[in-house]
Amino acid sequence: MSDYACAGAALASGDLLVGIHMSLVGVEVAQLRDADRRLLWGKAGNECAFPGCNERLIEEFLSGTSASLVETVVGEEAHIVAEADGGPRADAAMPKAERNSYPNMILLCKKHHSFVDRDRGIHFTVEQLQGFKRQHEEKIRRRRSDPDEQRAISRRQALYELLIASRARLIARWQAAGLDDVVASELADDPVVGRRSKALASLKPTGVVVLSGEFGAGKSVTAERLHQEDVNAAQEGDAPLPAYLHADDVHGPLQQAVESAVEPLGVPGVSGVRIVLDGLDEIDAARAQRFLNQARQMVQIWPGSRVLMTSRPGLETSAGEEVPLPALSYEEAETLAQRLGQRRLPFSESTAVREALLLPLFVIIAAAAREEQDWRQPRSRIDFLEALVQRALRAGGVPEDDTENLLEELAWLAVQAGGPVAEGELGLSQSRTVRRTRLVVRQGRTLRFGLPILEQYFAGRALLERGIPEQAWVSSEAVERWRYPLALALAAAGWQQCLRLMEPLVERYPGVAAWVVDEAFPKGSGLRNEGPTLSPEAGQRAHFALARWLPALGPAADLALYQRVPAPPLVLGYQVHGTELWGVIQNAPQPGHEEQAIELPQGSDYEDVRTFAGFPTYMQFATPAFAYPGWPWQWSLTWISQHLKETLGRQLHLTGNSTWAAERRWALSRALVNQKGVFLNPLDATEVARAAKAHTGSVRSIFTSARNGNVVAAGSELSALITDLESGIEVGSDGLLHAPFAVPNRPRAPGRMYISDFYSDEALLDYTCYLFESALSIYQDLCDQWFPRLRPTLRLASRLPSILTGTVTRGGLAGTRVRYWPVSADPTSSSTADFTLDPPPGRERVPDVNSQYTSHALPFSDAPATDLAHSWLWSDLKGVRLLSGNAPSRWQ
Repeated sequence: MSDYACAGAALASGDLLVGIHMSLVGVEVAQLRDADRRLLWGKAGNECAFPGCNERLIEEFLSGTSASLVETVVGEEAHIVAEADGGPRADAAMPKAERNSYPNMILLCKKHHSFVDRDRGIHFTVEQLQGFKRQHEEKIRRRRSDPDEQRAISRRQALYELLIASRARLIARWQAAGLDDVVASELADDPVVGRRSKALASLKPTGVVVLSGEFGAGKSVTAERLHQEDVNAAQEGDAPLPAYLHADDVHGPLQQAVESAVEPLGVPGVSGVRIVLDGLDEIDAARAQRFLNQARQMVQIWPGSRVLMTSRPGLETSAGEEVPLPALSYEEAETLAQRLGQRRLPFSESTAVREALLLPLFVIIAAAAREEQDWRQPRSRIDFLEALVQRALRAGGVPEDDTENLLEELAWLAVQAGGPVAEGELGLSQSRTVRRTRLVVRQGRTLRFGLPILEQYFAGRALLERGIPEQAWVSSEAVERWRYPLALALAAAGWQQCLRLMEPLVERYPGVAAWVVDEAFPKGSGLRNEGPTLSPEAGQRAHFALARWLPALGPAADLALYQRVPAPPLVLGYQVHGTELWGVIQNAPQPGHEEQAIELPQGSDYEDVRTFAGFPTYMQFATPAFAYPGWPWQWSLTWISQHLKETLGRQLHLTGNSTWAAERRWALSRALVNQKGVFLNPLDATEVARAAKAHTGSVRSIFTSARNGNVVAAGSELSALITDLESGIEVGSDGLLHAPFAVPNRPRAPGRMYISDFYSDEALLDYTCYLFESALSIYQDLCDQWFPRLRPTLRLASRLPSILTGTVTRGGLAGTRVRYWPVSADPTSSSTADFTLDPPPGRERVPDVNSQYTSHALPFSDAPATDLAHSWLWSDLKGVRLLSGNAPSRWQ
C-alpha cells in the first residue's frame, strides 16, 4: 500500500479556517474521486481516526514571506485494503475501483499510518480498521450535533486565530522596521522578545492600565506579548476573555466594540475580559480620554476584567493606572543589537541619538540599516526614520520619488480619516507599490502603516509641502489629529517652513501649538555642544516668536512677563553668547523702542540690563535647541511657561465674579487677624478693618493664613476691604464677617479626626455643592479673562457649560472623598453641581460613558472654590504642556 498524503484540505471539516492558502507543493495525491475525498475528510473532522489520537491532519502556520496563514497537510489517506496486491491487508479479489473509494479509505496521521501498516499489516485486520473508522466518524457526528461541543470548537478556533493575528502584527511591525522575513519571524516566535518583565512587575491583574512610553519604546510589542499570554490562559479554562483592539478602529462606544470582539469566546459579565487597546495616542485627545473613561466604567461592570491601553505620556490618568515603560538599559539595548547580528551599539556624540538607541525601535532600525554600505551616523531621530525609509524603498525595488509621494498621500489620508484608509482611495496599483516597501500593510480592504510613527513621519513631510489642511481648522479635535505629524514636521523644518506652520497654529489654536512645540524639540543641558553657534538674527527670530505667543496665550502671559496688564509694546533686548541666547524685556519702552529686538552691547553687566529693562523685569538665559531652525518658538514659550507657573501659583484675580470676591475677602480677613482652627468662626469686622489699616501704606503685603499659606495683598486691595467693611458690605447685622460657605456645625468628639467629621450630612452636602458650583463659575471666568484663546483646547473649558454630577463618600483612612464627572448642559445655561451623599452599595451613580470622572479627597481651605478652580486650570494648562509639575499642595 502506498503512502499518499492528503490533497483535500479545502474539503475538510467546517471547523477549519476559511480562506487559508494551502501548500500542496510536492504532494502525491491518492487516486480518489472528489466525492469520495469529500466524504472521507468531511466525516473524519480533520482528525486522525486511530483510537485516542485525534491529531489534526492539517496544520496552519504563518508564512514568513507574506505574513499570511498557510495550510500544510500532515495527515495521510490510508488504504484499509492495500491498493497494490502485495500491500498490507491485500485482497486480490477486490476490484481496483473499490480499493480507491471512500469505504476503503481511513484518515490517519503519519505516525499511525506507519503503525498499522508495519510488518505488512499483520497486526491490524480489515475489520479492526473499519471499526476504528466507524467509531471515529460516529464520534465526530455526535460532536457536531452537540451544541456545547460546537461552541467549544468555535471557541478554540477563535483563540487560535487571535494568536495567529497577533503573530502577524508583530511580524509586520518588525518588517516595517527593516528586518527581513526570517529574523522578524524568529523574533515573533520568541515570547521573551518584547516582554519587559521588570517594567511589568507592578502590572495589575484587574482594572485599567495605561502602558505609557515615548514612541519607539516598545509599548505595542509588550502589549502583544501580554495579549498572547491572555489568549493562552483562556485556552486552559475559565480565564477572562481576551481581545485586541486598535484605537483608531473603534468608532463607537468601547464596550460595544469589546462585546463584539469577545462574542465567539463567551459572556463578559460571567468571565470578565482582558482587553488590549493599542494606539491611544494615535487618535485625538478627546476621543482617547473618552475611551479611558469608558474602560473605567467597563471594569466596574465586568468584575475581574482588565483593560490595558498603550499611549505616549500625557494622558489624564488616575492614581495607579499608569505603568511607565522606560528606555532599555545600555546592557539590554546591546543584547538586542547582538540578537540582530550587531556586535555592539553604534556610538554617537549626539545626546538625542544616544537616548534614541536605548529604545527598541531605533536599535532595530540601526541594526538593519548598518548592513547598508552607505550607512551614515544619524544626528536625530528623524535621521533614523529617513534611513529606514530609503532602505525600504531600495529593497522594494520601487521608483523612489513616486513611491514617497504615494506614502505621503496615504499618510495624509490616514490622518484626516483618523484611521486606516480604504485601498480604493489610494488606487489598487498604487496600493501594490507602497506594500512592496513593507512600510504599509493591508488589512482586509484597508491600508495602514506597519509602524504608527511612519504614518506621522510621512504626514509631517506632507505638511512641509502643503501646509496645514483647511479641514483641520474645523475644530480642536480635528487639528489635534495632526499634532504628532506637526511635531515631526517642525523637527525637520527650516525657519520659513516653521513660520508657515506655526503662525496660523499659534493664532488659532495656541494650546495645540504649545503641545506641538514641546514635543518637537529636545530639552536639557545635553543641547549645549550640539550644532553650530547661534546666528546673528537669533534675537530677531526670538522676538518674532515671542510677539506671536504673548497675544495668543492671553493676558496671563503678559502678567507673567510684565507683572501687569495690559502689557506695553514688546521690546526684546538680547545678547548671543556662543550657544546661549540672553533675553530681557523692556518693561517701560522708551520713545522709538516699540515692537523690536535690540542687541545689547557685549559686556553689559546686570545694572546695564536693569537700566535697559526697567523694573520689575525677568531675564531669560537659555541654551535653545539651536540645531533645529524652529528653536525660537521653544525658547520664547519656555520663558513664558516658567513665569506663568509662578504667576498661577500666586493665583489670578478676577473682576465681576462675586463668589471669587467673597472668598478672597474671607481668606484675606482671616489672615489679617491670624485666625486659626477648623471651625471658621465669624470675624469681627471692626477688628479686621483695624488690622488692614496697619498695612495700607505698603505697596504689597504678605500675610500668613492657617489654611491657605501666604496671602499677598496690595495696599489698594486693603483700602478697598476697609471701605467695604466700614460700609457694611458683606457684614452681618451682628457686625461679624461670616464665611461665604457652609462651616463645621458639629462639636469636637472622640473619633472625629477629619474636617469633614465636624460637618453634619446636610451641611457637608451643602458645602460640596457650593464648592463645585462656585469652582465652575470661577474656572470659567479664569479662562475667559486670562486665557480666552486657549479655551477650545483646555479639557474642562471645552466642555462648559456642564453639570458636575457626583457623590460624596465619608470614612476610610483617606477621609471624605468626592467622585464626579461633567454632564453636558444646555449651551445657554450656567454650569451647576449635583451631588449625593454616601450612596448605598449597588446604587452608586455611574458616570456617562463619554465623561471623564475624577476622584480625590474633598478639599477644605479659606477659599476652597478658588483653590479648586485654580487646580483645574493648572491641570488643563499642564495638559497642553504650558505648565509642568504639580499644583501647589495648599490647593488640594
